[in-house]
Amino acid sequence: MHPMGQDLRNYIGQLLDNQSPVLPSETGVKEQIKPNPELKVVIFDIYGTLLVSSSGDVEQSDFNIKNLQRALIDGGYIIFDDIPQGAFRFMIDDFKYTILEHHKKKKAKGIPFPEINISKVWKDVLERAEDKVWIKKGKQACIKQFVITFEVLSNRVYPMPGMQEIINDFKKMGIPLGIVSNAQFYTPLIMNHYLNNESGEEMIPPFDPDLTVFSFKLGKGKPDSFLYESLIPALKKKYNAKPSEVLFVGNDMLNDVYAANKAGFKTALFAGDKRSLRWREDKVGDLKPDLIITDLQQLKKVIKK
Repeated sequence: MHPMGQDLRNYIGQLLDNQSPVLPSETGVKEQIKPNPELKVVIFDIYGTLLVSSSGDVEQSDFNIKNLQRALIDGGYIIFDDIPQGAFRFMIDDFKYTILEHHKKKKAKGIPFPEINISKVWKDVLERAEDKVWIKKGKQACIKQFVITFEVLSNRVYPMPGMQEIINDFKKMGIPLGIVSNAQFYTPLIMNHYLNNESGEEMIPPFDPDLTVFSFKLGKGKPDSFLYESLIPALKKKYNAKPSEVLFVGNDMLNDVYAANKAGFKTALFAGDKRSLRWREDKVGDLKPDLIITDLQQLKKVIKK
């Protein structure tokens, strides 16, 4: 069934339900856990931590012609019959080039770790394809639906084992929860589908919106410690929590552990999936996380109420 008459939120739910499960791959890493009664708040990374990523990282997605063609059709774009050979490959290369150009512009403004808005990038690319008369917008064309389809097909995601359980357990315990993620507009939609069986584009219950940072909204990405430091006022005002009373959980030693540590947070390296585990020895030197977990459920041994 062609999805264009359907609500966007229903569409992404169907798209995700039609994906085959993605399971984590063993890392062989040994957990290093110790209880910390001083911890009041837990902040999570998403990709590679709460969600299994088939590519291991959103930056290593499988951008291929088949996925692009499917995304164009589902997004309501019309592909002309006489489109030249190589046009789809050109569009994918143009997409990668445009990302670099958007990064350059932001870096020129003094942003060391810029984050793109994926919809704006694709808008540029698709408009150029329209100018070449390769495609055109149908009556119900929706760039968000195009982007969601291309991203989900290019980087399949699935809940990390124990994701729903640990979040629900912390909710019952009254532990404030937050998110710091290199993310795009579709990330809350994906999380809400898997966590709450509903679709929302802004908030992800039970995560506190005041403790939630998505990189695309700030135009800054990890490992910029600003993403973490921006939470400190809300932590103090709402929960009377100091940075040292906050645990950040992520799978990347640079983007997560280093950046969160720089903001004063305690850190737990999630080493539960070989595809997404990033040690980054060349970037972080001798820095060690406060904890290493290989299963999200192990966090209950760290934080008790």
